[in-house]
Amino acid sequence: MERYEHTQRGTWLMVIWGLNVLKVLIGIKRKGLTAGRCLALSVNVLMLVAFSNLQVVVDDEALVLRFKPGFVSRRLPLSEIESCAVVSNRWYWGWGVRLTPHGTLYNVGGLRAVEVRLQSGRRVRVGSDEPERLAEAVRAGLAATAA
Repeated sequence: MERYEHTQRGTWLMVIWGLNVLKVLIGIKRKGLTAGRCLALSVNVLMLVAFSNLQVVVDDEALVLRFKPGFVSRRLPLSEIESCAVVSNRWYWGWGVRLTPHGTLYNVGGLRAVEVRLQSGRRVRVGSDEPERLAEAVRAGLAATAA
Protein backbone atom coordinates (compact mmCIF):
# COMPACT_ATOMS: atom_id res chain seq x y z
CA MET A 1 0.00 0.00 0.00
CA GLU A 2 1.18 3.50 -0.76
CA ARG A 3 1.95 5.37 2.41
CA TYR A 4 0.31 8.75 2.96
CA GLU A 5 1.78 11.47 5.14
CA HIS A 6 0.76 15.10 5.25
CA THR A 7 1.13 17.88 7.80
CA GLN A 8 -1.35 20.72 7.63
CA ARG A 9 -0.32 23.99 9.19
CA GLY A 10 -3.02 25.84 11.11
CA THR A 11 -2.07 29.32 9.92
CA TRP A 12 -5.15 31.05 11.32
CA LEU A 13 -4.77 29.23 14.61
CA MET A 14 -1.19 30.45 14.87
CA VAL A 15 -2.24 34.01 14.06
CA ILE A 16 -5.09 34.01 16.61
CA TRP A 17 -3.09 32.43 19.42
CA GLY A 18 -0.06 34.54 18.53
CA LEU A 19 -2.19 37.69 18.82
CA ASN A 20 -3.56 36.45 22.14
CA VAL A 21 -0.02 35.94 23.41
CA LEU A 22 0.90 39.45 22.24
CA LYS A 23 -2.18 40.91 23.95
CA VAL A 24 -1.30 39.24 27.25
CA LEU A 25 2.33 40.38 26.98
CA ILE A 26 1.17 43.97 26.39
CA GLY A 27 -1.09 43.68 29.44
CA ILE A 28 1.84 42.41 31.51
CA LYS A 29 4.04 45.27 30.35
CA ARG A 30 1.39 47.92 31.09
CA LYS A 31 -0.14 46.55 34.29
CA GLY A 32 2.37 44.06 35.63
CA LEU A 33 2.44 40.32 36.00
CA THR A 34 -0.48 38.79 37.86
CA ALA A 35 -1.51 35.18 38.37
CA GLY A 36 -4.33 35.63 35.84
CA ARG A 37 -2.04 37.06 33.16
CA CYS A 38 0.53 34.36 33.83
CA LEU A 39 -2.16 31.69 33.42
CA ALA A 40 -3.50 33.35 30.23
CA LEU A 41 -0.01 33.53 28.78
CA SER A 42 0.71 29.89 29.64
CA VAL A 43 -2.57 28.61 28.17
CA ASN A 44 -2.17 30.56 24.92
CA VAL A 45 1.45 29.50 24.45
CA LEU A 46 0.50 25.88 25.17
CA MET A 47 -2.37 26.01 22.65
CA LEU A 48 -0.11 27.64 20.05
CA VAL A 49 2.49 24.90 20.43
CA ALA A 50 0.14 21.93 20.90
CA PHE A 51 -2.46 22.51 18.17
CA SER A 52 -0.84 24.51 15.36
CA ASN A 53 -0.02 21.57 13.05
CA LEU A 54 -1.92 18.37 12.30
CA GLN A 55 0.04 15.45 10.89
CA VAL A 56 -1.97 12.65 9.28
CA VAL A 57 -0.33 9.34 8.40
CA VAL A 58 -1.85 6.29 6.72
CA ASP A 59 0.42 3.27 6.82
CA ASP A 60 -0.11 -0.48 6.43
CA GLU A 61 -1.77 -0.74 9.85
CA ALA A 62 -3.45 2.50 10.89
CA LEU A 63 -4.65 6.02 10.32
CA VAL A 64 -2.65 8.15 12.76
CA LEU A 65 -3.59 11.71 13.72
CA ARG A 66 -1.01 13.76 15.57
CA PHE A 67 -1.08 17.40 16.57
CA LYS A 68 2.58 18.36 16.36
CA PRO A 69 4.75 18.27 18.44
CA GLY A 70 2.79 15.22 19.60
CA PHE A 71 1.01 16.08 22.86
CA VAL A 72 -2.33 14.98 21.37
CA SER A 73 -2.62 12.00 19.02
CA ARG A 74 -4.98 9.24 18.02
CA ARG A 75 -4.37 5.94 16.25
CA LEU A 76 -7.20 4.26 14.34
CA PRO A 77 -6.29 0.74 13.21
CA LEU A 78 -7.38 0.11 9.61
CA SER A 79 -8.95 -3.14 10.78
CA GLU A 80 -11.45 -1.08 12.81
CA ILE A 81 -12.39 1.29 9.96
CA GLU A 82 -15.54 0.45 8.02
CA SER A 83 -15.58 3.30 5.48
CA CYS A 84 -14.64 6.91 4.82
CA ALA A 85 -16.06 9.86 2.88
CA VAL A 86 -15.11 13.44 2.08
CA VAL A 87 -17.39 15.82 4.01
CA SER A 88 -17.77 19.48 4.93
CA ASN A 89 -17.73 20.80 8.48
CA ARG A 90 -19.70 23.70 9.90
CA TRP A 91 -17.55 26.77 10.53
CA TYR A 92 -18.68 27.00 14.15
CA TRP A 93 -17.36 23.52 15.00
CA GLY A 94 -13.98 25.22 15.33
CA TRP A 95 -10.43 23.98 15.42
CA GLY A 96 -8.52 21.58 17.62
CA VAL A 97 -10.23 18.48 18.98
CA ARG A 98 -14.00 18.94 19.10
CA LEU A 99 -17.10 16.88 19.68
CA THR A 100 -19.60 17.45 16.88
CA PRO A 101 -22.96 15.92 15.96
CA HIS A 102 -20.95 13.73 13.54
CA GLY A 103 -18.34 12.46 15.97
CA THR A 104 -14.95 13.74 17.11
CA LEU A 105 -13.31 16.32 14.85
CA TYR A 106 -9.55 16.83 14.58
CA ASN A 107 -8.94 20.07 12.69
CA VAL A 108 -6.45 22.94 12.33
CA GLY A 109 -8.24 24.93 9.63
CA GLY A 110 -10.67 24.89 6.76
CA LEU A 111 -14.08 23.30 6.41
CA ARG A 112 -13.26 20.11 4.50
CA ALA A 113 -12.62 16.79 6.16
CA VAL A 114 -12.66 13.04 5.81
CA GLU A 115 -15.23 11.27 7.95
CA VAL A 116 -14.08 7.83 9.04
CA ARG A 117 -16.81 5.45 10.18
CA LEU A 118 -15.58 2.80 12.59
CA GLN A 119 -17.04 -0.69 12.87
CA SER A 120 -18.26 0.27 16.35
CA GLY A 121 -20.51 2.89 14.72
CA ARG A 122 -18.46 5.82 16.03
CA ARG A 123 -17.29 8.45 13.59
CA VAL A 124 -14.10 10.51 13.47
CA ARG A 125 -13.61 13.53 11.22
CA VAL A 126 -10.14 14.56 10.11
CA GLY A 127 -9.85 18.12 8.82
CA SER A 128 -7.67 18.30 5.74
CA ASP A 129 -6.59 20.69 3.02
CA GLU A 130 -6.40 17.64 0.69
CA PRO A 131 -9.34 15.44 1.72
CA GLU A 132 -9.60 13.55 -1.58
CA ARG A 133 -6.01 12.29 -1.32
CA LEU A 134 -6.51 11.32 2.32
CA ALA A 135 -9.75 9.45 1.59
CA GLU A 136 -8.06 7.65 -1.31
CA ALA A 137 -5.18 6.58 0.96
CA VAL A 138 -7.57 5.29 3.64
CA ARG A 139 -9.59 3.35 1.04
CA ALA A 140 -6.37 1.85 -0.38
CA GLY A 141 -5.38 0.83 3.15
CA LEU A 142 -8.78 -0.76 3.72
CA ALA A 143 -8.52 -2.68 0.45
CA ALA A 144 -5.03 -3.92 1.31
CA THR A 145 -6.19 -4.96 4.80
CA ALA A 146 -9.18 -6.86 3.38
CA ALA A 147 -7.01 -8.75 0.87
